[in-house]
Amino acid sequence: MLFSSARVIVSGFLLIFLSAARAQEGEDLRIYYVGNSLTWDAKPLQVRSTLGRAPFNILDGFHLRCGQGLRTIVNETEIEPCIDPPAPYGEWTNALANYEWDAITLQAYPGGNALEELAATRTLIETATAGGRNADCKFFLYLAWPKKSASSTFSERMLTPFRGETERVFLNQGFLDWWYEQVTAAFPNLNIHALPTGIAYASLDEKLREIPTQAYSSAHSLYRDDDHMNTEEGRHLALTMMLCAISGIHPSEQKFSSGYLAKIDPVYREIAEEVAWHTLTTDARSGIIAEQFLAFKQPEDPSLREVSYIGTLQSSATLGSWQDVVGATSPHRFRTDEQSRFFRLKE
Repeated sequence: MLFSSARVIVSGFLLIFLSAARAQEGEDLRIYYVGNSLTWDAKPLQVRSTLGRAPFNILDGFHLRCGQGLRTIVNETEIEPCIDPPAPYGEWTNALANYEWDAITLQAYPGGNALEELAATRTLIETATAGGRNADCKFFLYLAWPKKSASSTFSERMLTPFRGETERVFLNQGFLDWWYEQVTAAFPNLNIHALPTGIAYASLDEKLREIPTQAYSSAHSLYRDDDHMNTEEGRHLALTMMLCAISGIHPSEQKFSSGYLAKIDPVYREIAEEVAWHTLTTDARSGIIAEQFLAFKQPEDPSLREVSYIGTLQSSATLGSWQDVVGATSPHRFRTDEQSRFFRLKE
């Protein structure tokens, strides 16, 4: 495939899921979140004006303990959440034990060690599924982003190996890999998915260094303090990851409100949403399956071209010999005077 439409074509299971959602427009999507302020920053209705005419109605509940991980939330039930949980669901002990959910997100966080966060994860899932409840619920293991650092890049912090079961949790890819493996082994018959938002921020950081916008040249400039992203643009990637993973719907179809989008730089938004969808569709653990696609764009700089894609990108100078573009992520920019001007997706 040398060229194709920019429209994403969704296949198999996902097509059925999307058709069902659109056929029943206005249907309730019930979501419960367990975590801390990094979950609050990613929660689609954290700002009620975020979504305009969405193809579904979000009914959500949450249990949030600021600055704490799952171990503390599960083991210290006598301590109230830092934000009042909405009625009628209330705290996790009631919400998971007495209600059916379409999706439940669980956010691990530094504090306890990996085994303690795993034990708490198991307790939460066991509570939600006791008595046959929530058999069709999607459980998302949510990996948020690390603290701001002036001494290392996102990739240097995120793409590191797992530290060990008895070591303090560190938000990186190694921990997510171990966490997902342990939880899926414990619950082989449930819908367990990974939500790799921290990894998406690492990709966004690389992309902003490669394609800086007027306001941002790296993901570090998206923080409002050492822990949290700024109000609209910084949170937009996390919100998009959460919304797309749970709904299975492409960012361009999410129906964000005009008031919300007016606060986000359109160039930054395009990059962030492309990174979000690419991250989800290239990680099978997210549960989103999308067919390959390839689309070209002309940036404002006439010496550059840009290609967005899903799949493995290959380049060629002669059309006779093709090589994988090592290290490329979508969207990929290249100079028009480079020798390799032809691109395709690996079959």
